[in-house]
Amino acid sequence: MEYIAFGEETHLTENTLNMNSFRHVFVMCMILCMCSCASDYSPDLDHSNLIGYWDMTSLSGLMFMEFTSQGKVLIEDRGAIGVKDVSKHYYQEYVIEDNAIKGLPGGCSMEDIEIRGDRMTFTFVNPEVSYTLLYSADKVEDLMADDATLLLNREWRTVEENNVPVAVADQKESYFSRRGIYLLKTIEGDAMEIFSWDWAREGQICYTKYQRPQFIPDKICLNFTELTEEQAVFYIEGNEFMLIPTEDI
Repeated sequence: MEYIAFGEETHLTENTLNMNSFRHVFVMCMILCMCSCASDYSPDLDHSNLIGYWDMTSLSGLMFMEFTSQGKVLIEDRGAIGVKDVSKHYYQEYVIEDNAIKGLPGGCSMEDIEIRGDRMTFTFVNPEVSYTLLYSADKVEDLMADDATLLLNREWRTVEENNVPVAVADQKESYFSRRGIYLLKTIEGDAMEIFSWDWAREGQICYTKYQRPQFIPDKICLNFTELTEEQAVFYIEGNEFMLIPTEDI
C-alpha cells in the first residue's frame, strides 16, 4: 500500500505556491518596466520635445500649434482663446513653469501636459471665460527638410529695403515653417498674415494665402540671391529685401 504523508505534501504545496507567486510578481514587474521604457513618455516638459507642428484632434477651439526653436509658438484658434468659430492666429513667446506652458494669449495656459512619442495630451485653460478643455494633439511630420529649408526655418527681421535701412517701427518679422507655413508680422501691433509656401525651384519660393478659397489665386514668388545662417536677400516685384535672424539682433 502506498503511503502518503499529508503533512509533508501540504508543506511542499505551500512552498510551491509561494515560489509561483514570486515568479508571477517578478514577471509582471519586468513587463511593466519594459512597457515603461517603450512608451517614450516625457514626464519633464522641455522646449526640445515641443518643437514642431501639432495638429489638434478636437473639432473646435484650438486647430494647430507650432512650437519653434526660438521659444515661440504659432497658434490657430477658433474659440479656445478668441471668438468661437472665428479663425485667428497668434504668435508669441511662451514659458514653461511647473510642467505647464504659460504666457499664452489672454492669460491662457496648457496644463497637465503628457507627451508620449508623437502624441500630446493637455488641458487648455482660459481664465477669462472659464474655458477648460482636454485636448489631444499629434505631431505632424515636416513637409520639407532639405538644406535650404533648414536655413530658412527660423525667425527673420527685415532690416533693409533696396539697400536702405528700415526703421525699427517699420520692420517685419517673418517665419518659414517646415510644414509650409509662412508668417509675416509687424513688429509693433498685432497685424499678422499667414501664407502657404513651397519651393518652386532652386532659389525661388512661392506662396498664397493660408487655407485659400476654392478659386486658385495667383502665387506670389520671391527669388533669393543669398541665403545663409547670417542673412537672406531676395527680390520680389522689383524690390530687394535683406533679412537677418532675430537672434542676431
